[in-house]
Amino acid sequence: MTDNTPARKVWRRSAGTPGDPEPAVRISCGGPDLTREEYYRQMVARREAYAKEQAQRRAEADAAAAAEAKAAARADDEDPDRAAERYRNDRYSVKLLRQDTNTWGGGGNDAGALG
Repeated sequence: MTDNTPARKVWRRSAGTPGDPEPAVRISCGGPDLTREEYYRQMVARREAYAKEQAQRRAEADAAAAAEAKAAARADDEDPDRAAERYRNDRYSVKLLRQDTNTWGGGGNDAGALG
């Protein structure tokens, strides 16, 4: 059986004409091709910018923490009720420590028996 349908044309990549100029900028997925030196300079610049940004953030955080600690200390000194509460808490903790020492047989101000 012979088929009377005409043969289909096959698409083939053309080799291009010799007169076609090379494009000025080669378009690629990742942008223009960089030499190793250019790539290295870009990476160093990015790293330095990131380090500078992190140092600035750390400095701001340290300044904020110092200001907060200073404000808390000032508030503690200005408020007599807080100072009195802190004094009572300190006395209570010392009392508990003495009870613990007495429980284990220390009893006095000496270091206690070992063993």
